[in-house]
Amino acid sequence: VLISGIGSRYLESLSVQVFDNLSDFWKLSNKHVTQNKQVFQKAIEPLIESGHLSGDVSNYGCVSFLKLNKVQNSRGFVEYLDEKFDVLSVPGEFFGAPDHIRMGLGEITAKKLRVALERFKEAIATYPGFDQ
Repeated sequence: VLISGIGSRYLESLSVQVFDNLSDFWKLSNKHVTQNKQVFQKAIEPLIESGHLSGDVSNYGCVSFLKLNKVQNSRGFVEYLDEKFDVLSVPGEFFGAPDHIRMGLGEITAKKLRVALERFKEAIATYPGFDQ
């Protein structure tokens, strides 16, 4: 064995608390993700209608995987989005789809998600790879 890991006692204790109150945590996280999906859908729909993106917001989980219709490789766009707009995402090449982008909706508040999505729209409007 070259690498070994031992869980932290703090995290083990915390996980016991979560499991003891699992239905409460489930309701809270489900409410949070449902709210963020609504925010995300509202912001993304115009970009899908305009032809910049294609795909759907997943009914399950808290991740969206959308196609950038006018960009062959999303890595440059993801770097641009990070450097110019301070928004993080994952290039689709990590998942065998270089013209896609992976965006998480789970850990962010709805307020911050709205800001990130406005910046995302601005990045699409200004990125040289997208036809205006």
